Order: sequence, then structure tokens, then C-alpha cells
Amino acid sequence: MIARDDGRHFVVTHGTDTIIETARSVRGIPGKTIVLTGAMQPAAFRGTDATFNIGFAMAAAQLLNPGVYVTMNGRVFEPNNVRKNPLRQCFETRTSGFTTVKRWPINSGRARIQAVNVPQKLETEVVRGDAIHAQFDLPQTDTGPEMIVRLFDPADGVTWGFVAVDNLVMGPSLGGVRLAPDVSLQEIYGLARAMTFKNAAAMLPIGGGKSGLVGSPRYYRDHQDDKQRLITAFAEAIWPIKEYIPGPDMGTDEHDMQLIYDVYTRLNGAPDLPCDILVPAARPDAVTDANKDSIQCRFVLQGANNRVHPSIEAYLTNSRGITCLTDFIVNAGGVIACAVELKMHADPTYRAYVLKEDGCGRAYMEKLVYRIIGTNVEEICSRLVANAELAWRDAAAEVARARLARGPEATRDSLML
Repeated sequence: MIARDDGRHFVVTHGTDTIIETARSVRGIPGKTIVLTGAMQPAAFRGTDATFNIGFAMAAAQLLNPGVYVTMNGRVFEPNNVRKNPLRQCFETRTSGFTTVKRWPINSGRARIQAVNVPQKLETEVVRGDAIHAQFDLPQTDTGPEMIVRLFDPADGVTWGFVAVDNLVMGPSLGGVRLAPDVSLQEIYGLARAMTFKNAAAMLPIGGGKSGLVGSPRYYRDHQDDKQRLITAFAEAIWPIKEYIPGPDMGTDEHDMQLIYDVYTRLNGAPDLPCDILVPAARPDAVTDANKDSIQCRFVLQGANNRVHPSIEAYLTNSRGITCLTDFIVNAGGVIACAVELKMHADPTYRAYVLKEDGCGRAYMEKLVYRIIGTNVEEICSRLVANAELAWRDAAAEVARARLARGPEATRDSLML
């Protein structure tokens, strides 16, 4: 019926037990985009995935080049590289198209993920142009791909991830770094192609790209040191690939992107840019013995706790003339806001007072944070003037100890303007 129909785009709903066999059987129909989809949960069930899957399949049928595809769970699969996993209640890829990818050992029962031997180094295998289609089972599209990169452990040849650069017409490609236990080349390339369309439609000067690492986000959430080693190895491997700009995606976040940036900065050999105020935040020990001499600023304002070790603060102050504003003084805005919210919950009159100016409390909060932190900084500066031998952190500690000595009396009207 599809072969005889004049249409070019088809969505077929199908039972999930035999959907793959049907998809393989109709692959010989030329000039048509055929997308098969189904539901892991029946349409009559409240938690059905049928509506989402059908909507995704309809969009895929409009975007994909002629061929036959299976779409489930928001993913596009080639019929020869997909299987149904009844235990996980999802569809997944069979192979990556490269050397067998690393699979994480999972215990039965509570399925706790065991330790992972993160590679000390990752190397790349780069394939460009026509060689891509000769080597990999990827569809030829009107946009690309321009480049496919395999990331592997040189110690054993095991594949740990991929980079797909689809199109560079608008500029260097940009796309997120996905971390998932079943990442495949087909998935990463499909996402790279989607980024080409997304960036072009938004008229952005960037092309479409994507990357993926094979791994469990749950494991790396509980083993941050392992994740840091993996992201570092990944960043060192892709640094020479100037056509691709990484970003956060499923399983990665802004901390990982900062780590990639730090690796790039180190490999580029670029000094830190000069500024008036440097604000290290999020990760601990941002300023260390390794980079203390490259800091070019007048003030270091510590945006989170434990950013700079006291010994480094002393070096920056005494040897570099850089003032370090102590973490627990200048980044107190978050805890001040929490204290205001607690008081608002307990005191309706105070709540009305906070919301009076703008209805949301933002104006009040900004003024209060400015007043509290400003008052503390002024008092610290007064102590420094009175005692030239006193360090900024020591003066800040004196202020905190003085408030502790006063006890609850010190908090009276502290949240009022």
C-alpha cells in the first residue's frame, strides 16, 4: 500500500513486539520516509507514551531523509540497529558501529552500578567526507555529516564516545555532550542533524554538532572524581577538533563545561584575561598554586565557599597586591534569602512588608543583601585600618565571632530595612 501511494512521508503505528521485523521488511521501498512507532504502555492507560511517540514520529517523518526508521522514547533508530528491552521498557541500539562500546556491570536486585575503570586517556579516530558512508551505517542527508569522531581508550581500543559534526555552513558546530549508558553513533548523529536545523532556523552563526559519552549518569553523580577524570580525558581528546563546540546535555552540566573550558585554556596556553573583579564560584580551590601567578585582577570575590585556600589568599594579598574578599562574607546572598523566606512563612505581616514594593519581594531582597553585606564589608575595612597586620579573612572572622558572642540579640531586626 505504501509503495503504491503517491505520498512521500508515512507514520505507521505498530505493536512493539514485531515492529522491528516490519520495519526491516519494508526497507526496499524507494523515495519514501517511513517511520514506525508504537507504545510501551497501551493508549488506554493513564501513563501511556502513545501520544508522545506518535507526535515525535510525525515530526521525524517530516525531517528525515527517505528511508525506514523506528522511533520510540524520543529517539530515532535504524531497523538493523535496534532492539526492544522488555526489562527496561524501552527500545535501544544494538551496536555503535565501532568497536564494542563499554558497558557498565550492573548487579541484580537493586541494580547498583559497580566501579568503573575510567581511561587515563582518550584518543580519536576521525573520519570525514565520503569515507563516513563507506564505513558507517549512517544515512546520506542534504546537510551532512561533515565529520564523525570515535573516542577510544588506546590501552584496549574500547569505544567511550562519539562526536558528530553535521554541518558547518553557518559556522562551527555546537551541540551538547550527552552521557548515557546506551549512547550510539546513530543517536548522536541524529541529534547533530537536529542541531543543524535548530541553529539555522534561529539564524545563529553556528552549525550542527553533538557528542556522547558511554556511561551512567547515576554512577557519575555518586562518583564525582571519576566523572572529572572522564570529562578531562574527553576535553583533552576533542580539543584539536576546532569544528565542534561542546555544551551541556543529558547527564552533563555547567560544572562539566567549566572543566572543559579549564582544559582548553591550559592546552591553549592562554593566560587569564585581566579584569577588575574575579569571581570564582561553584568548584572548590579555583585559585591554586598552579594558577596563582596568572591571576590578573584587583579583587577576588569568592562567589561560593572554599574557593581559595587561606594560604593562597595570603600570597595574593602580600605578594601580588590582590585583595581577597572572604567567601562567607560576600556570598551570603543565598542564605539571607532563605532566612527571609522562613520569616515570611511564619509572619504574615513581614510577608506583606517584603512584597509591598514589587509584589514578588525581589526589590526588598536586593536592598537587604546590599545592606547586610555592605555593612559587614565596611566593618571589616574599619578593622583593617585599625590593624594593618590583620588579614581580610581574619578581620571577617572577628566580625562573625563578635556576632556569635552577642547571641540571638544580634539577629534582632537583622532582616528589616
